Amino acid sequence: MIKIEPSSIIDIRDLIGIPVNDEKGSAMGKVVDFIINSRDGHLLAVCVKPTKHPDIEKFPRDEKGTILIPHSVIKSINNTLIIAEEKIRVFVIKQKLQEGKNQTKLSYIDERTNDKI
Repeated sequence: MIKIEPSSIIDIRDLIGIPVNDEKGSAMGKVVDFIINSRDGHLLAVCVKPTKHPDIEKFPRDEKGTILIPHSVIKSINNTLIIAEEKIRVFVIKQKLQEGKNQTKLSYIDERTNDKI
């Protein structure tokens, strides 16, 4: 989960358009939207307009080609959203297990609430 210090208030609209990079600094895309759990206000996923990056194909896409990056693979958010590479591998394994259970490719299960996204 991404934690923001109480003294630092961030307007989520300010995060639209920031770059998304892996830990090595390679560009993965730009933030275009967020998916927030309406029950508890937690960030579920970040919607990203992708660039060409080898790990991008590992994430589910919508019909417009936007990828959904779950909160669980986000390492940090500042002026750039950083994706943790090790967490990508864990996410991919979980996706493969879900696909084996006839889950749709576009969705995944939020680990905190077990909600399908």
